[in-house]
This record gives sequence, structure tokens and C-alpha cells, in this order.
Amino acid sequence: MSDVLFYHPDILNCKYLVSDDGDGDATNAKINSKTRQFATYDAPDEDDLKIIEQTDLALNNEDFDIKANENEIEVFEENMSDIADYPEHSFEKSTNKRTKSSRRDRIISKSTYVTNYLFDSVEAGWSDIELQLPFDNKRLLLLDIAESACKKAVIRDVGGITKCYPSSSETKGGALENMVTEGVNFSCIWLYDNILDINKIYSNDIAAILKTYGVEAARSTIIKEISNVFSAYGIHVDPRHLTLVADYMTFEGSFKPFSRIGIDSNPSPLLKMSFESTCNFLEQATLFGDVDMLNSPSARLALGKVVQGGTGSFEIRQPCETLNTR
Repeated sequence: MSDVLFYHPDILNCKYLVSDDGDGDATNAKINSKTRQFATYDAPDEDDLKIIEQTDLALNNEDFDIKANENEIEVFEENMSDIADYPEHSFEKSTNKRTKSSRRDRIISKSTYVTNYLFDSVEAGWSDIELQLPFDNKRLLLLDIAESACKKAVIRDVGGITKCYPSSSETKGGALENMVTEGVNFSCIWLYDNILDINKIYSNDIAAILKTYGVEAARSTIIKEISNVFSAYGIHVDPRHLTLVADYMTFEGSFKPFSRIGIDSNPSPLLKMSFESTCNFLEQATLFGDVDMLNSPSARLALGKVVQGGTGSFEIRQPCETLNTR
């Protein structure tokens, strides 16, 4: 029997056992025999041997009836009374041992080629699996299998977040370490206030910001995201223009896109037609009999009128009496 050890750091320690005698049938029979019975690895004591002997006798003789004598009953009652007198922590230790043993036996009994299974029951930091395969089987690259299984295994899960990786950014005070995630879950992030600075949480998910922090936070996020898009190409945009766009997208108390879909709720047909999809908006205004009061700048400019804003928001008039006196 030769052992080939495959080890993945901090994750898995697999031992691959291969039979060198070439007797594949005997090895297969041994493995199948092992998996058909409940796995145990301790040598049987006197009580176990007695039970096995009685079981064999019962199987060979249908009229045989297993009877417990009075001494065995007394010993059983004494053992139960001793267990009842155990301290609580001793009983917990015994329960943990049984749980650990049952988990080990369950893994071994359900796996055809697993002959041993050890794991860290205290900190869950490692596991060791021993496999025994026939010599005529193809060799397995267990490292790839272990890595694939580790990627599918969920160690700890935060709903809504699929990936998380560290990042650093330069600030005036030096390098700042950040955690970047794919996905948003503010409520779960708040639980880690002892590790993360929750006052510096930021997300480009405007809808999530609006739902969690309110419309003003969503407005600030829109301004920052638009500014980042233009700054990536070296284009500087006056913050007042960005503020105007953000105000329009959030002035209704919610978040709407700056597109023909978002502008559809505007009551001015001429304003909607001046944006895009002129024919569609004109058709809708005609069918539903919409009226434009010419209050929007776009509607007034479409008809050659002065915008009611800035210098166009007021008029300078001279009284007629003054003109007559001249």
C-alpha cells in the first residue's frame, strides 16, 4: 500500500491510498464490505464480543431467545445512576465526543472510498480525509477537486453580498484600507461596527441609498457618481449643473432616471418632445388632449418665448403718464 499526500494550506489534508498488490477485486470487495456495515474503528471489548456471539447464535437458530440475567440489569442500573450523578460539564464533554464520533462514522459510512475522517471540532480550522482506491482506478487530482469543493462551500454568508475583497486608496492622511463588496446589505454591515467604520459606508446603488438613508443621501450619491464618470475622462463639470440634474431626479421624493422614461411623468408635452422620441410624445399628447401651459423653459423656447427665469422672470415698465408729460 502506497500513500500519496495532497495538501491544500489551511483547508484540506487528503491522503490518497493506492493498493500496489494489483489485486483490484480483493480491494473492491474490501471497500464494499466496509461501506455496507456501520463504521467502527475501536477493538471490540468483552461486552461487544458477547453481543456478537449472541447475535450469531440468534441468526443460526430461530428458536433462540436472548435473555438478560439479573446481574446485567443491576450493572445497567448502576451505570445509569452514575451518569445521572455526573457534573453538567462532564455530560457535555461526553455529548461532544459522541457527536464527533457520529459525524465521523456518518461520513465514512456514506462514502465508498473514505476510510478515515478527522476534523477540528474546536475551531473548525482543518479537516483530514483519507481515501482508499483500487490500484486499477484512474489517478485523481485531488487538489483540483478540493479547490472546487471549497469554492462551492459556504463558510459564512451575508445576504445580498456575493464577493468581498480588500482595497486601498490614497488620502491626505495616508493609505486608507477599504473593503469592496459586490452587492449591498446595509443592515448586516451595521452589525460589524466594531470592525468597520459604518459612518464611511458608501454605495453606488442609488435605490439602496434612497431606501436606507433617504432622498438627500440619494441626491448626493447621484452628484458624486456623475462627477466620477466625467472625471475619468478628464472633464470638469460645474457642480451647479450636477446639482440641477440631481435635484430633478429626486425632487419628487423618490428616484427617477434622467431619460425619456423618467421624463414621461412631466406634465409639459413640449418639454417631453424636446428631449427625445418627439413623435411618440406628440402622438400621446394628441390622443389624450394634453395641454401645455408653457411654464417650462423648454416649452417656451420651442415657441420662441423668453424663459420665465433669471432676467426673464420680471419686466420693466414705464407708466403712461410719464410718457405723456414728455
